[in-house]
Amino acid sequence: MRLQLASQVVSPSGPGVPSRATSRAAELSRLLGDLAATAQRLPQLLDQLCPWLDHERDDGRLRVDTDVDPVDLVALADAQLTCAGRAP
Repeated sequence: MRLQLASQVVSPSGPGVPSRATSRAAELSRLLGDLAATAQRLPQLLDQLCPWLDHERDDGRLRVDTDVDPVDLVALADAQLTCAGRAP
């Protein structure tokens, strides 16, 4: 079993057929590119969440399962989202 797996790892691929390692490296590269693009958009998302939370609160669509006033929770969320959106 080990020899079979080892041979699969070290065997060269044919022309035009990427090896498993090359394929995984390309997949990782694409994944990291997507992650970087998402991270660049995160501040915009966080900035958009604050007004949305305010609007939902004002329309009475937010419910909480504690005794804390939703106004206070939204204010806290706004502050934390704003801080997170400004983080380097």
